[in-house]
Amino acid sequence: MRDLFRRLATAIHPDKAQDADSQEERTEAMKEVTRAYRDGDLASLIELEKVWLAGACPTRATMRTRRNGAAPASSKPTAS
Repeated sequence: MRDLFRRLATAIHPDKAQDADSQEERTEAMKEVTRAYRDGDLASLIELEKVWLAGACPTRATMRTRRNGAAPASSKPTAS
C-alpha cells in the first residue's frame, strides 16, 4: 500500500501542475490520496490510481462525488 501511495503522490503532486486550475485539482486529489492512505483504504487508492495514472485527470465534480460516497464501497485491508 505504501508503494501505491508513493506512486500516486509522485504522479499527482501539485508542484507538477501547469496552471492554477490544475494545481487546485491536484491539491484536492493529493488530499484524497493522503486520506485514503491514512485510513488504510486500499480500494480508494486503487481507484485513484486508475483515474490518475491512466492519463485521465478527474474533474473536481468527479472527485467530490467520490468523496461523498458515490464510489463503490471500500473496505480496509485485512491481515492474511
